[in-house]
Amino acid sequence: MLSAIKEIGDLITDKITSIDNQINGKIITILIYTDKEVSPAIEIEDFDSERNRQNYYLFKSGASKGNKPYPFCPITKPEKTYKKIKNWIKKCKKMPNISKEDKVFIEKAVKALENNEKAIIEKIKQKIQEFSKKEKIFLTAKLNCKFLGQYDVFKNCLIYFEEAKRKKSASKGVCSICGLP
Repeated sequence: MLSAIKEIGDLITDKITSIDNQINGKIITILIYTDKEVSPAIEIEDFDSERNRQNYYLFKSGASKGNKPYPFCPITKPEKTYKKIKNWIKKCKKMPNISKEDKVFIEKAVKALENNEKAIIEKIKQKIQEFSKKEKIFLTAKLNCKFLGQYDVFKNCLIYFEEAKRKKSASKGVCSICGLP
């Protein structure tokens, strides 16, 4: 029984790895500075599977039932995608056991996003025009020139949010494998 579960896990891991390797596209990155008064800028780069494996993007591909709330999203509508990222970062402030230093850091990032929202969304819309409709375009943020996944506080937020979601779905009392109570 355990060996069968291990085989299933290996198959899923292989599938996810092959999906990650197949992702091509561009990333529009919002550059936010928390240590100086500079308006956020926009930068474009290619999707890098190695950075994804190192979890810099905090992106999980192959999400069922739509896009999971990660701070790295395929762009559907610039306003909606921007709001997902801003709200995810904002939600990190509410994580338990967060240090005062990390909380201040997150508050500065959120403030920069909120104060410059219209300008950032306009820049995103302009950048999208540079690509063909078929090209996959993602949106994410960098704080002080580092991806969110390069900060422990955001990695911990992702783990906390995933664990909270898992506990919430487990508390419904239905087995996710067989569907029985």
